[in-house]
Amino acid sequence: MTKIFKLIKGEMRKIFSGVGIFIMSALLILTLTICPKFFSPSEKVDSSTGVNISTISVKTAYESFLISKDEYNNSLSEIQNDINNFISNNADFKQKLLDDFEEIILTRQSFHSAVLSEDISGENGSFNKLNVLRTQVSELYDTYNAYINGQTSPLILVNDELNYEIDSEILAFKRLIETTGDNTYIYFQNIDETIEEFSFINNINELLIKTKNLYYSNIALTTILSDYSTLKNDEKSAILSEMSILYTSALSDEGVNLNAENISLINSDALKYLSFTNNSTNILKSKFLLSITTNLSDTEISQYVGYEDFNSYFYEETFTKNLYLIENNFVDSSLSNTFSFNINSDNSTNAFDYMFFAMEIISFLIITFTVILGAGIISKEFSDGTIKLLAMRPYSRNKIIFSKILATMFVGFLFLIICAIVAFITGLIIYGLSFPTALVVINASVAFTTPIWILFLIYIGLLMIKIWIFSLIAIAISTIFKSYVLAVCVSAGLYLVNIILTFIANGAAFLKFNIFSHFDLFKYFGGSFIKSGTESNITGLFSLSVIADTNLWISVIVISTLALVLNILIFSVFKHRDIA
Repeated sequence: MTKIFKLIKGEMRKIFSGVGIFIMSALLILTLTICPKFFSPSEKVDSSTGVNISTISVKTAYESFLISKDEYNNSLSEIQNDINNFISNNADFKQKLLDDFEEIILTRQSFHSAVLSEDISGENGSFNKLNVLRTQVSELYDTYNAYINGQTSPLILVNDELNYEIDSEILAFKRLIETTGDNTYIYFQNIDETIEEFSFINNINELLIKTKNLYYSNIALTTILSDYSTLKNDEKSAILSEMSILYTSALSDEGVNLNAENISLINSDALKYLSFTNNSTNILKSKFLLSITTNLSDTEISQYVGYEDFNSYFYEETFTKNLYLIENNFVDSSLSNTFSFNINSDNSTNAFDYMFFAMEIISFLIITFTVILGAGIISKEFSDGTIKLLAMRPYSRNKIIFSKILATMFVGFLFLIICAIVAFITGLIIYGLSFPTALVVINASVAFTTPIWILFLIYIGLLMIKIWIFSLIAIAISTIFKSYVLAVCVSAGLYLVNIILTFIANGAAFLKFNIFSHFDLFKYFGGSFIKSGTESNITGLFSLSVIADTNLWISVIVISTLALVLNILIFSVFKHRDIA
């Protein structure tokens, strides 16, 4: 172990005597200096309750609550109705469309016969049959669009191209038969011939057959309703009763109406009621969408209209978070969110919010420097010819390479810790310090609360893992290429390409195949889907959502496997490298 420490000490002397360390220090100092100028955080977005209840009087507080109450209850009723509609119509929806279309074909044939027989008026005349045909086609058009767009989730699956074709065919047919004319035999005959010429009937029929049905379990949906539709109903009824009594008293007693304690009480009750209602809505919607898409991967479901941005991880995280809130009687505003770039975690800006913002930017520079440092830590020995002198020393090659890995990581960790301390002091001076309790959802499956400073320590630890894995990649490249310039260019190039690709295709499903996208583990702690609504380009670079079809364990496996492969590669290649 003593030999390892001596080797690390020697490597550190080399690193800190180089010009790169001074350039990096200057860049970090400059970045830490200008970060406060660019930090302009958005207000915290409460996923459960985003309304303000009046605090002027009990009367105004209660009346403003009633308005929000109706809106929240309507949202809850809508998702309940959607689920009930799925349960009551659990059949082959595509077959329903095809059956409707068969009726249209029969009417079309009757119309055709009436035209040929010159039967203009009467119940079986061409006038009547054309009107029936118009009605049936119009209903088909409305039914099809309702299946695609009319509910929380489409009832049949169809991609954009096919949807456009079906919609266009039905609409064209609809417009054709709605065309007005002279109401003569010639007019009906021309319409009949035009229908035959354009073959609308066969086209629509063939297109509808290409759609897919969304299969689901009635039992599962019924269970969702029974388990989550009545959450906190008794508590909500008690809250309404308490508020109503207080409101009635306030109407007849101005002292009660303007009493600060009463206003605070009714405000607290209002937020709790709305929070319960909104949490129930989010729980039902998330569980419902997860249930009906359970047999499809995110990549598969995203090909269909209505599911383009579907991410099961998001709905799983939403379900877990809101269920935790409602079961533990939390109002969302009473807990801090996890950190999200340039957005307050709590109701006011905290030093920890600034630290997260600064460290996201700073870590970009530190990783860049670590990549360049790691890329040259071995190849530079070959380029400078010092590798022979190093090999003459009484150290095994494994110890030499191990010391270089540790030295590279240590420099990255050292910069990270120093910058974190400076950022903390800056945030403390500018924004002050508070210690709210944060709600954390790990891997979309486990929710818990923790002091925000512990969450920040977790974030720093995960940043170290990110620096470590990038260091290994750079050192592996350094062991392969003897040329210092080539090793640095390849390492920096890979890192740069990853940044550009991730920025351009943020959240795209194909990024799951990009190993670099798995290195940021903090996004699995509940903050990756928090958005301010005013996202800038710079925000998009650092606000990375969880990629579809991935989760924490997949990313951990990717990192662990990659680290194992890289270590084997580094030690094996360096051990057998010819240094003559």
